[in-house]
Amino acid sequence: MKNTILKNVEILAFIFLFVGMFSVLAYSGDTDLHYDDALYWTLGQAYNWDCTNLAIGFRGYLLPFMFFLAYKLGKILGNQFIGLWILSGATFALLHTAVFRRIIGMLGFDTGDKKRTVICGGVAGCISALLFRGLYKYALSDIYAFTILLLTIIIFHDIISSENIGRIRRIISVFILGFMIYGMYNIRTIYLFISVILLGVFIVYHCLSKYRKFWYEVPVMIAGLFTGMYPMIRMNRALLGITSWQIPTDGLMLVQIHAGIYTDRYATYIGDKERFSSAGVYFYDKLGQKILEYEGIETLETWGEYIKLVFKYPLDFIGIYTRHLISMLYPIFPNQYIKSVDKDKSFFLILTFTLLWVCGIYLIKIYRFDKKSIILLITILFPCLCILPGAVESRFFFGVYYLIAAYVTMGIKEVFLEVKTKKVPYIVSYAVLFCIYVALCGYMLSGTESGTIILSGL
Repeated sequence: MKNTILKNVEILAFIFLFVGMFSVLAYSGDTDLHYDDALYWTLGQAYNWDCTNLAIGFRGYLLPFMFFLAYKLGKILGNQFIGLWILSGATFALLHTAVFRRIIGMLGFDTGDKKRTVICGGVAGCISALLFRGLYKYALSDIYAFTILLLTIIIFHDIISSENIGRIRRIISVFILGFMIYGMYNIRTIYLFISVILLGVFIVYHCLSKYRKFWYEVPVMIAGLFTGMYPMIRMNRALLGITSWQIPTDGLMLVQIHAGIYTDRYATYIGDKERFSSAGVYFYDKLGQKILEYEGIETLETWGEYIKLVFKYPLDFIGIYTRHLISMLYPIFPNQYIKSVDKDKSFFLILTFTLLWVCGIYLIKIYRFDKKSIILLITILFPCLCILPGAVESRFFFGVYYLIAAYVTMGIKEVFLEVKTKKVPYIVSYAVLFCIYVALCGYMLSGTESGTIILSGL
C-alpha cells in the first residue's frame, strides 16, 4: 500500500492541489469582472467555435478559445465560472507537480526523492497562491502563457537531449512544440522574442551534423507553427482585411515603453472611489517625468525617437529601469486588482523579503550554477526582462517568483544549516536589509497620483 502511494504520489498531489485551488475559488464566490479580466471573459463567450466571431484581434485567439471552452463547461455544470475555476485549478496543480519536478530537475536538483519533491512543489504552490491569487481568480493571461513557456522548454529539452525517442513520438512532440512556440506569443505578445529565439535555436541545432538525421523535424515544427498561426491569419483577414500571423497591437509596445519612462509601476484599483478616484494607480518616476517634460515629448512616435532618448540620457535610463526592477520586488497586492490599498501590505512585505533573503543566501552561498542552469534561467526569465522597460505590473513577474519559490523550498534545509553556523551575521543582515527594503517600498508607494499609500496595514 505504501509503495503504491509513493508511486502515485505526484498524481495524488495534483488532485490535492487542484481540489484545493478549485475549492478556494468556489468558496470565495467572486464572479465580478474587471477591465482585462472582463474583456478576456467576454471574448471567450463570443468565440463560439469560430475565431472570426471575435470583435478585436489584439488579444489573440488562443486564450479566448481556452476561456470559451471553460465557459461552455461551466454552463453545462450550472455556473459559467466553474469552468474557469477548473482551468485555473488544473493549471495551478500542473505548474506545481509535474512541471515543477521537471524544471527543478533541469536546474540541477535531485528529484529522486518523490515525497520531498512533491512537498516542495506543494509549498511552492502555496507561496504562488498567496502572492498571486488574483492570477488564478481572474481570467488573465499571465499564468497560461508562463505555463506554455515551461512546457515548451521541457519538450524542447527532451527533443534535443535524447536521440532514443521513437520517430512517431518525436514527430508528435515537435509538432506540439511548434504550436506552443507560437501559442505563448499569441497569448502574451511579449513572448514573441523568446519564441523567435527558441525557433532559431531549434533550426540551428538541426543544421549540426549530430542532428541532421532528424532533418524531418524542421518541416514538422513549421507545420505546428503554421497550425498555431492559421486561426490568427483568419482573424486578421476577417477584421482587418490583411493576411498576417501577427497580433494587431496598434503600436501598443511603443505606448508601453513611453509609459515606462514616467512610471515605475502600474496597478488597477477597483475599490472605494473616494480613496482613489480613478482605476489606474500609477507609481510615478519623477526623473522620467522631468526628461519627457524637458524634451517636450507627450507621446513616442517612433522607435528611433526612443533610442535617441536613451542614448542622450543613458545613466538616467539605467536608473529608471533599475527602479522598475526594484518595484517588482513588492508583490504586496496579491489580488492583482486592488480592492484596498490599506490591507495585506505588512504581511506581504515581511513574507516577500524573507523569501528573497532565503533565496539570496541559497544562490550566493550554496547553489552551484552551471551552463545549463544559467541558460534555463535566462530562457524562463527572458519575457520578464523584455517587459521591464514598459509600464510594469507585478503580475508580469510571476515567473521570477515561481523560481524564487522553487529555490526556497528545495534549498531551505541547506539555508537553515548555513544560518545556524553564523547566526549573528545573518540576523544582522536580515535586519539591515529589511530596513532598506521597507524604505525603498515606502518611497515607491509615495509616488502615486492620488497620494501616498501607507505601508502599515494587515
